Amino acid sequence: MRRAVSVLITSVLTAFVVINLSAGRSDGQAHGGASGTISLQKAIRTALRHNPELSAARHDLEAASWRVRKSYLDLLPKVDMDFGYTRLDNATVRRANIFVPVGRELVRQFAPDQDPDDIRPGAWEDNYGTTITVVQPIYNGGAGWASVSLAQAMEVASRHSLEETRQDVILRTKRAYFDVLKAQEMVALMREALKSTQEHLESARKMLKAGMRSRADVLRWEVKLAGDECNLVRAENALAIARAALKEVMGVSFETEFDLVPVGGGAAELEESLKELIDTALRFHPGIKAMEANVDAQRAGVKLAWAGFQPKINFVYSYGWERNNTLALDGYTNWSAAVTVSFPIFHSFSEYANLRKARSDLKRLEAMKESLKRGIAVQVTGASLKVRSALHRLKIAQKGVDYAEENLKVVTNKYKVGVASNMDFIDAQVAYTQAKADRINALYDYYIAKAELERAIGGGR
Repeated sequence: MRRAVSVLITSVLTAFVVINLSAGRSDGQAHGGASGTISLQKAIRTALRHNPELSAARHDLEAASWRVRKSYLDLLPKVDMDFGYTRLDNATVRRANIFVPVGRELVRQFAPDQDPDDIRPGAWEDNYGTTITVVQPIYNGGAGWASVSLAQAMEVASRHSLEETRQDVILRTKRAYFDVLKAQEMVALMREALKSTQEHLESARKMLKAGMRSRADVLRWEVKLAGDECNLVRAENALAIARAALKEVMGVSFETEFDLVPVGGGAAELEESLKELIDTALRFHPGIKAMEANVDAQRAGVKLAWAGFQPKINFVYSYGWERNNTLALDGYTNWSAAVTVSFPIFHSFSEYANLRKARSDLKRLEAMKESLKRGIAVQVTGASLKVRSALHRLKIAQKGVDYAEENLKVVTNKYKVGVASNMDFIDAQVAYTQAKADRINALYDYYIAKAELERAIGGGR
């Protein structure tokens, strides 16, 4: 009796919590929630459009694409315009120009055909100077093209990383979708069990009044009713949590309300062998492709490090106006063209250390690539075994449902004629409910295992 009262109290408390949660959900729907019906494919499409993690991966790919463009643009000439202003004190200006009058006078006397103003002052109080410089790299040890190769490899890696994130979002969406469907079936099952218990409790109470059942039989049904109510509360809470998880991965508002389309198709054996599945994963898995691109990028990094030991050859062209006392470009012009060659002699062994680091990073990434391949092979193996195990459990669960259903019919007939006890009848009902719950769990475990296998092989099926 104490146990029955305790279970009843627990049931009332949990039911109160669920009522509050339901009220909260109703309020959320009233404040802008949408309604509708979505399929698994529509849920996936919604997640691929709105998931913030996937959006971040798209922006990363966009940045990598611009990095490639920048590496090509770095091969083009660089044009700079330099402007300078200098303010000098009077004494400096006087000393700089002390021989200017003498020079002009000599020009007038000994070179009358020349313009004395060609002798310009050496300095002004306000000095303005403008120069345009063009630098075109001719050879920089292959650093320019190595940078292009590095940027291209990083773009490829970002593209495959985006695909990997996309597949992760698809898997998370499928899991969440299946969890909601499973939770819905569990709620329906718990309601069915609760309704059956309520009917048998009323029947037992009537039979008690007629003297055909004992008080203990009625109490036993009341205890089962309390247990069924608790199971329903847990199932409804699990459904609310599963719905929230689905909305989170889809990137929609938590106030959005929708119904799900059940998943069609039954369970089937895997057509491919384990070796075929692993080979598919090694060919199509985006994680491997991204790692291979990272290895290519590091090879370009090694070439970039080698460029530090090579000479640098640049073509430099400069065009300028003489420094004078006006902002206008009205002074004498001058230009120069040169080819500069720079040889690295000694840079405190920093270039050597950079090269060794680049080579070590390359070996590290190559080892990580092999480790990743082996890890993915293990993932595929585990996922395929999980699918086969779930399929086997599903067959056993179906047999359990068939047996429990038949057993319940037999015990029900015996109970009606008084051959079976009240306890036998309740046990048969509990076994029937548990068998159906096991089948629901096994079915959706199979669906989730199939989704995990597809993710493990990189969507190459």
